[in-house]
Amino acid sequence: MPAQECPSFIGVDVAKLTLAIQFPDQLWSTANTAHGHAAFLARLKTLGPVHVICEATGGYERALVLALHQAGMAVSVINPRQVRDFARACGRLAKTDAIDASILRHYGEKLRPPPEPVPAEGEAEFAELVRARQELVALVTDEVNRREHARCPHS
Repeated sequence: MPAQECPSFIGVDVAKLTLAIQFPDQLWSTANTAHGHAAFLARLKTLGPVHVICEATGGYERALVLALHQAGMAVSVINPRQVRDFARACGRLAKTDAIDASILRHYGEKLRPPPEPVPAEGEAEFAELVRARQELVALVTDEVNRREHARCPHS
């Protein structure tokens, strides 16, 4: 693969409120908000081809991944256990946002995961509805199980 086609890997540790971003030459931080995503995208556009690597973080990554897809950027969302195993294999046991962003970038460089496919129109909304339904079913199941063991008579 010619050098101009090789993407720069960018590691992003996603938290509820912040993004710790490891560029090839520096660590940068921004808010995990639409404004922060726009600032991040502006910086990415100056780098040429990039591939963003982040972890699945219980949904905190969804808005960022959507913004990256809308901007035409390659992004991979990695299972956190795989990243943790990779970090251990590299001898990196400490865990901070900056270290995690660096590990994610290194993971991308070494393992070159495929980018996530851009979701079809309506797919993200449908997935959100499915998640909401699954949570409701789990709540009903928990309540039924709890009532089976209640000491008070049911009405």
